Amino acid sequence: MFKSTFEKPAKGEKRQEKFAELIKNIAAETNEYLNRFIEDERGKNIVGEDGHIEMRSFWTKKGGPFAKTGEGSVSEDEDFVLERRKIFSGIWNDDGKEDKNIKDYYRDTFNCGTEEEMVKQWSKNQEKSYGALLEKALLSILYKALRKDFIVVHSSVYDDYANGVDYVIVNKETGDVACAFDGVNDDKGGERFEKKIKKIRDKSKKDGAVLKYGITFEKSDGGKKLVKKELSGIPVFCLSISRDELDKLLGKMNYDLSGGLSDEEAEVFGNLIELLKSQTADLEHAGLSEKVKDNLAKFKISLAKMEESAAKKRN
Repeated sequence: MFKSTFEKPAKGEKRQEKFAELIKNIAAETNEYLNRFIEDERGKNIVGEDGHIEMRSFWTKKGGPFAKTGEGSVSEDEDFVLERRKIFSGIWNDDGKEDKNIKDYYRDTFNCGTEEEMVKQWSKNQEKSYGALLEKALLSILYKALRKDFIVVHSSVYDDYANGVDYVIVNKETGDVACAFDGVNDDKGGERFEKKIKKIRDKSKKDGAVLKYGITFEKSDGGKKLVKKELSGIPVFCLSISRDELDKLLGKMNYDLSGGLSDEEAEVFGNLIELLKSQTADLEHAGLSEKVKDNLAKFKISLAKMEESAAKKRN
């Protein structure tokens, strides 16, 4: 099921630095907003500098629902993530047995002594891949386009690996998790895209997406508070950009949060909205469970806001 991924890296070390700074600023801005609705100082700053929801911010001592260690704990989920990364990096095969040749490659090429060092090196290499660039580009576009009305973050790494969710969008007004996204760098209508769409449709027909490390807003003393908890029945959609589109986009990205979307980013955002509209219409005829159906109806309200935003960006 899990395969090692070695993708051709995109050019430009400066681009890596610009993206890192952009995502760091997105995380800081998101935390600044969310912290207003978190009473306990220990539970603040739940988004890491990489834009992902921080699993350790869900410890019980930080106002979360999960223990630090033991069954169902954050530590157990971190072990799961490490195991997946050992398989993705190739140092373990799908059966959990080590691959000596790949390990020797990491030792000889990068002077890695331990499996943890090999995984860190693999993660560093992955930051230059098309897949990683796609994730960063989509997060920045969605954030810049939707931040007025929505929280836009990467899911926790656990939810990415275990539940197939890359991005989470939360309605600031209602607290609803508007939707979850899974990204794929492939031509729309391409084989990978079609496989992903089928997988997502099947998931939605059953119970929708699950976010173990979910966030929402609930009413509190006339206002609202941020709540960390597992969420389910979430509509999930697939976002796709081809490599040609991504290459074109990367040359015209606006890395300044105060500058809004570039023309190319606005075009991509508009295309993403059209994808969401198409997939929403498809899901409405997919025999959904009642919970997913209810959440999809809520999402359509959020989608209308997104579509309005896309129209403004294009004008």
